[in-house]
Amino acid sequence: FIPDTFPVLSPANSLEAPPSSREIKPELILHQEFIKAWHIPDLMFGQPKCAIAILLRSAVVIISARVYVAVTLMLWLADDYLFESCYEASIAGLSSSFTMNPAGLVIKPSGFSSKLPILLWMVLEVLLKKLDRKFRQHLKSRFDDIKERLHHRYLAHLMVDPRFQTRRWARVLCQNIRYTTGDLLQHLQ
Repeated sequence: FIPDTFPVLSPANSLEAPPSSREIKPELILHQEFIKAWHIPDLMFGQPKCAIAILLRSAVVIISARVYVAVTLMLWLADDYLFESCYEASIAGLSSSFTMNPAGLVIKPSGFSSKLPILLWMVLEVLLKKLDRKFRQHLKSRFDDIKERLHHRYLAHLMVDPRFQTRRWARVLCQNIRYTTGDLLQHLQ
């Protein structure tokens, strides 16, 4: 995962003032039936960085509290497995994350390296292929720990001051999710 190419290095004799962030708009560089890709240069760090968000559309992930808990457990286990097997990628400044929204699963690999496509393929292999022996062993050894972490996350959410929960619940009311943290806890058992 050590970068070996730096295609976006700025010229040493560039005297132009960099544009402000308000002047730069994302540019649509790919528009196909199932893929849209935008490009916006990074003005904060001035280094080549890529962040990819892939939406795997499936409304099934939020169809019930039980399915939501099962998918969350699967994503947390996949993330834990990838952290273990791709530790070198995190040292090289690459990362990946998984989230859910009403449209489906969102996979987000990002980083400063030209090796990002390798990490992306590793993430997709873990999520989309059949479980191999190594992943099954990881599942057996880490499932109870991950389940306990998720249980603590749900319990902590119930104990948060209600004033801080309003932002989350306002978002939930706008979505088609009709279950509470208590429902999730019940299905986690």
